[in-house]
Amino acid sequence: MKKRSVYLLMLILISFLGGCNRKKDNKDFFHDVNKINHKVLIRENQLQDPWDILLLDSILVVANEKGEPLLETYTLEGVRLTSFLSKGNGPKEILMVGNLQKSIQKKKLLVYDLFKKKFMKYDLSSKSHEVKLDTTFNYLRQLEDSIVIFDKLFITNNYIIGESRSPEGRIALMNQDGSLIRYGGEYPRKTETRISDFENANLYASGFTLKKDGSMLALATYTAGMIDVYSIKYDSIISNWSYHEFLPEHLYIIEMGETFRAAITNETRYGYADIESTDRFVYTLFSGRKVKEKDYSFGSIIRIFDWNGSMGLELHSDINLRRITVSEDNQFIYAIAKGKDDLPCIVVFYIGDIISGLI
Repeated sequence: MKKRSVYLLMLILISFLGGCNRKKDNKDFFHDVNKINHKVLIRENQLQDPWDILLLDSILVVANEKGEPLLETYTLEGVRLTSFLSKGNGPKEILMVGNLQKSIQKKKLLVYDLFKKKFMKYDLSSKSHEVKLDTTFNYLRQLEDSIVIFDKLFITNNYIIGESRSPEGRIALMNQDGSLIRYGGEYPRKTETRISDFENANLYASGFTLKKDGSMLALATYTAGMIDVYSIKYDSIISNWSYHEFLPEHLYIIEMGETFRAAITNETRYGYADIESTDRFVYTLFSGRKVKEKDYSFGSIIRIFDWNGSMGLELHSDINLRRITVSEDNQFIYAIAKGKDDLPCIVVFYIGDIISGLI
């Protein structure tokens, strides 16, 4: 009886905390603006077609979009170490890299296969830089026939957490066997009332990052100027705070039989191209450009805020960026950038002097 009373008390407290969501409408939230200049780390002729990047301790992992091998590793000085992972249906192959993730264990890389519904864990800790496939495991067995889409998935000590496209919530909280615990994270009002709830959910597809201990997560929306931060407590998803600058806009509604679909137009603004985090701060790559503008899906503005939403600043880059990753000490930002002749390069920014006053 005592345990039941404690559990009920926890639920009441969670409900109370969930109702205390703080929404930041202040346009000057990211008021502190600093200019940063890049240094080229890996030049265009040394790369294939990089589309994602992750800093794993002292190793940079770069994922290629089309070329093979799909993954390459580099030192922080830009020296290439190794390449691995082929595309295919074999047991040690992958169909599509969904996202790169740091494992809780040191120098373990988790690669999520969007189509095969599995994670592949690699050990990158050997001094010879030999890459070892540590283990492969499937997930979402109970949801594998679901029409719900999970573009981003992260594993913690207790959960699998996904950025969801279900009308029931923007976040899916699952046990580590793939069984669903609950959805969370409400959608804003429907932008276009004629489209279905599933279609509306797709409009709010977001980049996703997780605090190392799995206690908090942040979403940054692609086709809206939306940042949302949540806590994970007692199998519940609690809204902490949000910064909503603009919702999906200037959409083209397509009638398909008895249903309607929403498509972006040249006037639609792009929101956030990427999101990363450390234990202290969240880093988002902001575009704010219209689709008709060149490089609309890139950004030159890095918005930084702490997990509690008590501070926000902007870094203005001198080069267009596609993806970012950050050192755990908040001293360096590494990025895939658009270099000479629109070819990709890897650049680095030192931000220690800017961040020092915040730590």
